[in-house]
Amino acid sequence: MNIDFRKIIKRSWEIIKKNKILWILGMLLGGASVGSGGGGSGYDFDSSDVDKIKNSDFVDGDQLTSAIDSFLTSLSEVIAKIPPYIWILIIVTLISVIILGIIVKIYLNNWAEGAVIGLVNGAEKGEEISFRKGAIYGIRFAKRLVLISIVPGLIYFLILIAFGLLIVFSLLFPVPVLNIILAIIFGFILIFFMLIGSLFLSLLKIISIRIVVVEDKDYLEAYKEAFTFVKKAFLEIIIQGVINYSFGCGFGCLYLIFLIVIIGIIILGFFIHVGLGLPLALLGLLILIVSGVFVGAFNSFKSANWTLLYKQVREKQKEGNNAK
Repeated sequence: MNIDFRKIIKRSWEIIKKNKILWILGMLLGGASVGSGGGGSGYDFDSSDVDKIKNSDFVDGDQLTSAIDSFLTSLSEVIAKIPPYIWILIIVTLISVIILGIIVKIYLNNWAEGAVIGLVNGAEKGEEISFRKGAIYGIRFAKRLVLISIVPGLIYFLILIAFGLLIVFSLLFPVPVLNIILAIIFGFILIFFMLIGSLFLSLLKIISIRIVVVEDKDYLEAYKEAFTFVKKAFLEIIIQGVINYSFGCGFGCLYLIFLIVIIGIIILGFFIHVGLGLPLALLGLLILIVSGVFVGAFNSFKSANWTLLYKQVREKQKEGNNAK
């Protein structure tokens, strides 16, 4: 199948560059978060330092120790007085908040996915796009996209558990040598299924959500069609995935360098003077928030690549069917 990937990338860039609303919606798509790890200061703080602090002029070591012990004792007494039902209520509340947060995140992510796919599809057809249209697309398709996101994943997870149980039962098999052989066989099958299954599920999700939005299909019907689509256009989908991944690596490296520079300037400002560090920290925070818009634009660009690939493959398939 002759797919013009250069045309897909160029057209995606044109759509994203022209329609800034996609930058905002892209912030809600998966992958918009940027993690950062903590690091050491490069200074070893050992027991001799503690002795220096205790013996210094401005700290009385015995008084400091006594104050800390007193605080910890008071804190433990306060905690001990809290009734068990309060602890239960706190735990239940925390769990409820976490579950609610996950539900909201899943819904918003799929709402934004439906909005971006719908708007890109509309832009490709020459329609004017707006946030209102995007919101309508998102609300209309969010439920179906959530089901596509959750149901196959749950089935995949249950299959993994089943294979895991088979490995455990194999080890419990009464024949000494045979149980190890069975466990190794099931282990290899599990590893193979994890690698191939996760890849195929990801590809199915990418295509099926576009079938739902572009073709307005039910999620089960979309999943069946996506299965056939992925089998016929597997190589083209893999190539587009490699292209998107390459763009992602490049963008991620640039964004990491950007973060390091911003954080470095803030730290340098604090080393020079606290009065300089605080304004720089606020300015850096503002810049990071604004930079999230560019992350959103990149997320929408990747999504647009997938949408245009789907549409181009569909056109090629229809042309082939008409020719036949």
